[in-house]
Amino acid sequence: GEMMAAQLFRDAGVRAARNTHARVQLNGRDLGLYVVAETMKKQFLKQHFESSAGNLYEAYLLDVNARMEQDSGEPGDQSDVRALHKASTVADPSSRWRELNRVLDVDRFVSFVAMEMLTSHWDGYAIHTNNYRIYHDPKTDKFVFITHGIDWPFRRPNISIQPPTKSIVGRAVLSTPEGQQLYRERIGTLFTNVFRTSVISNRLVQALAKIRG
Repeated sequence: GEMMAAQLFRDAGVRAARNTHARVQLNGRDLGLYVVAETMKKQFLKQHFESSAGNLYEAYLLDVNARMEQDSGEPGDQSDVRALHKASTVADPSSRWRELNRVLDVDRFVSFVAMEMLTSHWDGYAIHTNNYRIYHDPKTDKFVFITHGIDWPFRRPNISIQPPTKSIVGRAVLSTPEGQQLYRERIGTLFTNVFRTSVISNRLVQALAKIRG
């Protein structure tokens, strides 16, 4: 499931770790089948961004109003994260939309949230403020949300396609008229062009053939 979902995120232009399967043996003992996930460090950043020198953060069950664990970049006071939080808490919707676009790749964030909902990623950022990374891209001076740890996708078909208002950045973006309109358009586009049953089925068949082999 994680491999299928991550591929769909990448199809949508959202950064996500690559996954594959491996048969693991240790000291002559067959430990069975494992999922191998790509590590999100410098090499990952070099693949997806013009510069890998920015700050990469992760948080476990935390939002952007808390201090995050830093995985890459120059250690500092996390003032860039605080700037994202500050923009997300501007009261006036028009001003908030303008400030968010200065510090956040809003377009890609909307795709990120839409794919979380389409894949029923209930343990992700929008629903559970979990399993995500944020990268401060030095080339654009904006944050990009990166999905990670999509370990329970496609399991809750009763999840609404409308995200809840739990996450700080999700609430900030989608409570503006511009953000809500962009989200409605994007989830329709991604459902039509990315979340295609034929593509998912073919990839599933290929993965199962590899596993059986």
